[in-house]
Amino acid sequence: MSPGFITYSRRSGGPHVDVLRVQIGRPPAPFIWQSEQRLLLLDEEHAVWVFAELEFDPATCRYVEIRRAAYEMEREAVGALLSRALASGMKAVEDSAASLNAWLIRFYGHSIQESRARPRTRAY
Repeated sequence: MSPGFITYSRRSGGPHVDVLRVQIGRPPAPFIWQSEQRLLLLDEEHAVWVFAELEFDPATCRYVEIRRAAYEMEREAVGALLSRALASGMKAVEDSAASLNAWLIRFYGHSIQESRARPRTRAY
């Protein structure tokens, strides 16, 4: 997606009022969410969505990758991230969903509810 701007607005019985204007385009960093020693990442790489879960290892003082998966559709990757956040409790799901929603709006111009299916592409 080429960088651009999207304007969110509302009408209040009068003229059009701009509420929020955000730049959309390639995020400078993946979505990252942390709960205690667990770190969840979501990023778009080479036309696929990559979800990774890492856990902090205090013995080595570094994060160790627990799992990684690639998804063709954004909504599948979002579902994977939220299901892993659920392991930390319902509050964790709410917090991660709110943060992820803000990240998607800022860099992709849509919310979690509006996640779009991407046409399948094949590499030969």
